Amino acid sequence: MKLFEKSLLVIIIIGISVIIFSLLLEPFDNYELFQKEYIKLGSSLNSNKTALFIELRKQHLTVKYYLFDYGMTAVVLSMFLLFIMTENRELKIYTKKSSIFVLGLIAFIVEVSAIYIHLFIDFGRECFPYWADTIVIPMFYLGIFSIWLLLFILLNTIGLLLKFNAGTSMKDYNLSLKNFSYWYGFQLIVTFCILLFCVYKGMFLSVLGTLLWISFFYSMFVGRLKLEA
Repeated sequence: MKLFEKSLLVIIIIGISVIIFSLLLEPFDNYELFQKEYIKLGSSLNSNKTALFIELRKQHLTVKYYLFDYGMTAVVLSMFLLFIMTENRELKIYTKKSSIFVLGLIAFIVEVSAIYIHLFIDFGRECFPYWADTIVIPMFYLGIFSIWLLLFILLNTIGLLLKFNAGTSMKDYNLSLKNFSYWYGFQLIVTFCILLFCVYKGMFLSVLGTLLWISFFYSMFVGRLKLEA
């Protein structure tokens, strides 16, 4: 086993240990005091009480949720890299157009599901005050977002209907301005930036969805590159 794989396994073990430790902690340092101040704030007429609630919650939170989220993020990221990296430390490329198409659909399903699940996780962690309709409204807009995201993934699969060489590798050609696929290259960069944001926020399920998006765009990127080389 190479050093890279060993390092990922160590990260996975550390991540699992952090997750287990987080499960032993209480989410709030003094839940009764938090509830007392929360109810008092809710009965006030302060127009800024939602922002005050967010600050109040932060003051009483322990590191439980942070440890759990970042532990899960480390495990998801490391396990995905173990699965997707080849022996030469290159990203695996899907060898069939149908596989790439299915990958795009799976990325869509996982990403949308992740957003919904993270929303309910936040609801269970009392992120939303009772006086604000902060879960119903996001769910409504998420439904609209899901439709647009599905149309977006279908738009990107048009590249499969054009001249496309599946199963190629980055080492099969040299990058140049003539063979660079700007459309998929740009989306690959943007998706990577989204991944960094999800990792920073500890959104472990969205990390998985975004990794699948990266795999999809990378496969599309390489397939179109080989065509124009």
